[in-house]
Amino acid sequence: QILIIIMDAFLGQWKMVSSENFDEVMQKLGVGFLTRKAGNTLKPTMTVTDLGNGKFNMKTSSTFKTTEFTFTFGEEFSEVTPDGRTVKSTITMEGSTMKQTQVDDKHTTYVERVVEGNLMKTTVKVDDVTCFRNYEKC
Repeated sequence: QILIIIMDAFLGQWKMVSSENFDEVMQKLGVGFLTRKAGNTLKPTMTVTDLGNGKFNMKTSSTFKTTEFTFTFGEEFSEVTPDGRTVKSTITMEGSTMKQTQVDDKHTTYVERVVEGNLMKTTVKVDDVTCFRNYEKC
């Protein structure tokens, strides 16, 4: 019940308003030059939907690519990232922080999302590189 109340803050549509150090994270993941350049110019929209029965959908859309996945907290699932990598992801909620772990053959990526008012603050960590991306509620 508490998880549902906390998750309500994440539901809806979010537009990226700022991004810091994203190129460095993509480079660390081995993303090619052209894809990195395209990724750095985009301001994607993220939509989080409650599908019921503890399942949620997260869709990220831009002029470059649209990706989406459905998840249940604590259950591993397969995800294709916007840069085309296939990873095993797990999403959990710790307090009011949504934590996602993405694992592929070479790297583990940690994504944390926190909602503060109408801002969703996202931190992405790969090895020793950290990126900050902020989304505003639409």
